[in-house]
Amino acid sequence: MNTKYILFTTYIVIGLLLASLPLGISYLKTNQEYNVFNFNNNGCSNFGKIAYSYGEKIVPLINMDSKYSVNSKDSVLIIISPDIPYSDDEINNMKKFLENGNTVIIADNKGKTNNIYNKLNLSIKIVPNKVNDIFYIKNENLIITPYITNFNGNILLYKPSEIIVKNNINNTVLVKTSKLSNKNIVVKSKYGNGELIILSDPNIFVNTLSPYNKKFLEYLIKNYNGNKIYFDESHRSTVATYDMITGSIYNMPNNFKYTILLLLGILIYFSKYLLLKLENILSNEKINLKKISKKYNIEIDNLELFVDKLKK
Repeated sequence: MNTKYILFTTYIVIGLLLASLPLGISYLKTNQEYNVFNFNNNGCSNFGKIAYSYGEKIVPLINMDSKYSVNSKDSVLIIISPDIPYSDDEINNMKKFLENGNTVIIADNKGKTNNIYNKLNLSIKIVPNKVNDIFYIKNENLIITPYITNFNGNILLYKPSEIIVKNNINNTVLVKTSKLSNKNIVVKSKYGNGELIILSDPNIFVNTLSPYNKKFLEYLIKNYNGNKIYFDESHRSTVATYDMITGSIYNMPNNFKYTILLLLGILIYFSKYLLLKLENILSNEKINLKKISKKYNIEIDNLELFVDKLKK
């Protein structure tokens, strides 16, 4: 069989084996509530997976020293249930981030982010009072929203608060409760070249409710997606202890498969140079035989026959 075909087949087999093997990765894990690395019921790891499937790069801001680029383009900053106030400098950075055309998504039911809206001169305020409505399942704490702008579906809420919008200039209400209670749950505010999305219930993102809210979370990420998605995990007063966990992914992400195929293509492309090198070695070997034949006065035909027998 031709050596080229043997090498080509070998490369194909190796590539297919690599693509089919489980991928071992290391990742962070914590028990902090609302944390994207929390895989328990009160964590947001499922939302993190959705964001990862649509975003080109996920960047967690784990501590107060973690920074995001205010000069980013087409990026998203996600803040879920913070209880440490944002400083004036942090809000100014957020302001620049928005003005550069990026998106900020904030989920807060305690009013801890009202200073952000005040600093940005937005006529928006979160009132930390539980909203009651007649549309609920199991108990009155689990409310279903019947009215969502540009979305065919519902959201399941757990003890949401109300967003008060004093005027509609640059502000659009996206989600409301029923006409009976008529409370604002999600509001979009245009700011500079960017957009600020405010949700009055961080529990929309938790793993317990994510099976019910998956379509809305996908809708949210699809409509407000970016090249980079930042998760701010640093503005919670509870201490997050992170563990490094190693796991396996049996369905290798497409980008890894494409990398393997690219490397495979490079190997195949350069295989001809490898074959040429081998041919040169064999040619040199024949020349050496001639030198040996001449030096020791041995007939070249007999010498080549002897070498052939040794190879067999």
